[in-house]
Amino acid sequence: MAHTLTRSLHRRSDAGNPLPTVFRRWESAGICPRRGQVLMLAGVPNCGKTMLALWQAIKMGEPTLYVSADSDEPTQMMRAMAAVTGATMSEVETAFAVGAQEVYRPDLAKASHINFSFDPSPTLEDIALDVESVIEMTGTPPAVLIIDTLMNIDVGGDDFGAVRQVPKACHHWARHYGCAVWLLHHCSEQPQWGPVHQCPPRAAIHGKISQLPELIVTVALTQDDHMLTCAVKNRNGPSWPRGDHPVALFARPDRMSLYEDSATYLAAGRAW
Repeated sequence: MAHTLTRSLHRRSDAGNPLPTVFRRWESAGICPRRGQVLMLAGVPNCGKTMLALWQAIKMGEPTLYVSADSDEPTQMMRAMAAVTGATMSEVETAFAVGAQEVYRPDLAKASHINFSFDPSPTLEDIALDVESVIEMTGTPPAVLIIDTLMNIDVGGDDFGAVRQVPKACHHWARHYGCAVWLLHHCSEQPQWGPVHQCPPRAAIHGKISQLPELIVTVALTQDDHMLTCAVKNRNGPSWPRGDHPVALFARPDRMSLYEDSATYLAAGRAW
C-alpha cells in the first residue's frame, strides 16, 4: 500500500536500525549491517566467509536463521563449538571421536539463538518456508537471515538471469520481514585484481549481481592470520570499490574465531 513519508514517521519498524556492533573497527570504518537491508560477504573460496558470518551471528546474539547449504550439520556444530569455547577444531573433533562431546553442551547454548537449515541445494521457496517456520515457532521473523552460499541455491539454471533471482529474493525478504539478509558469495580466483594482501574489488564478484545489496564487504585471509575486510559498496557510508582500504582483523581459523586486537588474539592462543 502506498503512503506518504509523513506517515512513515509513525510506522513502528526496526528496518534500517543497525545490528549490534561486533567489530568496533567496522563501526569506525562506516561498515554497519542493518535490518531491512542486504549485506553480501564475498571472497574467493576458503577465505573465511563462513567464519566471519558465524562468528558475528554468535556474538550479536540476535535471532538468526542460518541457511547452511555449503556445510553439513556436524561441521557447523563443531565450528560453533570451537567459536564459543575457544577450543581448536581438532580438539572438538577428538571429543566427538571418543564420545565426550557432551562436555560442550553448556557452551553450545551460547549459540541457541541461531536456527540452522542444512538443505544442500535449497530453492528460494525452501528458504522462504524456513523463514515462515521460524515465525511459526517464535512468533516473529529472524533478525538476521544468513545464506551460505549463493552458489548452492537451486535457481533452476546457471544463466545470468537465474542467478540474479537470488539477490532479488534477498532484497524482498529484507523489506518484507524487516530482517538483515546476509548473502555469502564467491569472487574470481584470478590474481588480476591485486596483491595477496588486498581484498577483492567489487568487479571481481561473480555474476555481476552487486547492484541490489546495500552493503558489500569483500574478504581476504592472509597467511599471517589476518582477515582483511573492505566495504566495496556501502549506501550508508564510505566505500572503496577497488578493495584497497581494508579493515584488518586477527583470525584464528583453527578456532573459528576473530579478534580486533593483538592482545586478545594472543591470549586466545595461550588459553588452550
